[in-house]
Amino acid sequence: MALQANEFTGLNFCQGLNTTLIPPGLACTGEEFLARQGVDYSTWGLWQNHLALGVMTVLFLTITYLKLHFIKKFS
Repeated sequence: MALQANEFTGLNFCQGLNTTLIPPGLACTGEEFLARQGVDYSTWGLWQNHLALGVMTVLFLTITYLKLHFIKKFS
């Protein structure tokens, strides 16, 4: 989601087209496309994704450490 918000924010896909001839359901701006995909492209939405990724990284590294720490050694 953070990658989509970074790439699509500020884009205009319908430059030079008559806006009255655009079929319904077609997104002309990156913000419209993100809204239809359900992506929060605000500043908090971007940092929310980074925060979730950081929490998952710490959680998985902790689980990995504990599994390796309590492994039975055969030597």
